[in-house]
Amino acid sequence: MEVAFYEKEYCDIMNQPNDYFYDLWMLKESFTKTIGYGFSYQLSNFYISKNNSKHEVITSNT
Repeated sequence: MEVAFYEKEYCDIMNQPNDYFYDLWMLKESFTKTIGYGFSYQLSNFYISKNNSKHEVITSNT
């Protein structure tokens, strides 16, 4: 699971209810499809910050 999630996301998943995982997975999948790469894009290269109803995608430079 650590391969598919940014380190911060993994920590968040471990400390949140199960629904958090499914919401985060859906958002990550949607992002990779929106940019046209699908799952060929490394999922651990970005993370999604979920704060109430605001979601933000933060990408890494690696």
